[in-house]
Amino acid sequence: FYHGDADLTVPYKTTTDTRNSLIAAGNSPDLVKIIVLEGKDHGTGVVPYAEEMLKEVLKLR
Repeated sequence: FYHGDADLTVPYKTTTDTRNSLIAAGNSPDLVKIIVLEGKDHGTGVVPYAEEMLKEVLKLR
């Protein structure tokens, strides 16, 4: 998860609760991470997320 610390749309607790539920369901904590984006809100946080996802996709080539 990428979560901007200025996000007023989705509370940070929602992200942590979702992560905890995924781990409780048997997913590895190493695979269910929260990356906090300082100064980013719900809209501006999408750019760093998209950049990181593109890097991961390009590794698959």
